[in-house]
Amino acid sequence: PPEIRHRVLESSDYLEVIEVSSPAEHETFSDREMTLPNSELNPERYFNGQKFVHSVATESDWKKWRIEGFKYRDTGIAKATNGLAGVKIVRLDSVPDSSFYQHDAEFVFIFILQGNASFNRKNNLTDSLNSGDSLVIPARTKYAFSNCSNDLEMLEITLPANFETK
Repeated sequence: PPEIRHRVLESSDYLEVIEVSSPAEHETFSDREMTLPNSELNPERYFNGQKFVHSVATESDWKKWRIEGFKYRDTGIAKATNGLAGVKIVRLDSVPDSSFYQHDAEFVFIFILQGNASFNRKNNLTDSLNSGDSLVIPARTKYAFSNCSNDLEMLEITLPANFETK
């Protein structure tokens, strides 16, 4: 939620933290000695209309994503932010549809968690995406994914959570 300090409460080997904020009005750094004012865990506590989210992958259902050939699991960010933002984990489900899509969202950010894919734009430009790569897809840009590896997994962050893709 906005206007509070954040921290990682639990960690495991090979954990990666991806922080995306808008607007980016502060520097992010590690301070392991800092005592935070909100040390008590209270997941029902609201901050400016938003609340904490604890998403557990093994407790999530997979659904059809907005693009044919993929499925996603929701992390709960959309509900916690009242639709302001959405965060989904997306996986390959079958051979992706080769049609070009476009969306009307304000912000669509994709981060490749594992695997690889080609990102194709209608103007014949293609980018190879590998684990650790990211991209922002502007509204009304015509695009498609192809050459996806079977282990492809992507993080999708959007503003707003719900938008039209056609």
